[in-house]
Parts: sequence; C-alpha cells; structure tokens
Amino acid sequence: MRLFEKLLPDTIPLTEEQFKAFLEQTITTEHNRRILDGLTAQNAVTAPAQGAGTAGRGNKTR
Repeated sequence: MRLFEKLLPDTIPLTEEQFKAFLEQTITTEHNRRILDGLTAQNAVTAPAQGAGTAGRGNKTR
C-alpha cells in the first residue's frame, strides 16, 4: 500500500475496506486483467531459469 500511496497520494484517506474495494474493482476490468495476466506469464517463463541455478547449491528448507 505504501507504493500505491506514493504514486497516488490522494488515496491516503481511504479506509482499508475502501482500498480493498478499489483494488477488487480495478483488477476486474478486462484491460487490467490482461496486464496482470501478462506479468504472471512473464514470471512463469523466468521462474524455471532462476530456480535452476540454485538447485545444486545445497539450499534446504528448515
């Protein structure tokens, strides 16, 4: 939310519920959904390449 407030300072007075409603309504427009889908697709393409470099480094979950 801090980045959002930095980009749109007039939104600071929004309550958490109002901000949530704004995000829900914004993300459901077809144009914005396509933008989000494109970003998600970019992540899917780069994630395997990034993960491959760390597979043999002994990274373990504790």
